[in-house]
Amino acid sequence: MSKILLHYTNQIKVHHKFTSAFHPRTNGKCERLNSILKQMLRKYVHGAIHH
Repeated sequence: MSKILLHYTNQIKVHHKFTSAFHPRTNGKCERLNSILKQMLRKYVHGAIHH
């Protein structure tokens, strides 16, 4: 982990876990959050363009 990422995760009080690509279940919560954020950004950008 880079020093920058370590500093950032410490600042926002997040525990960074390393996982294996062979166990995608481990990343389930993170992937779900990414999906939700992607949907939110898409709706925001879509709305911002049409207004």
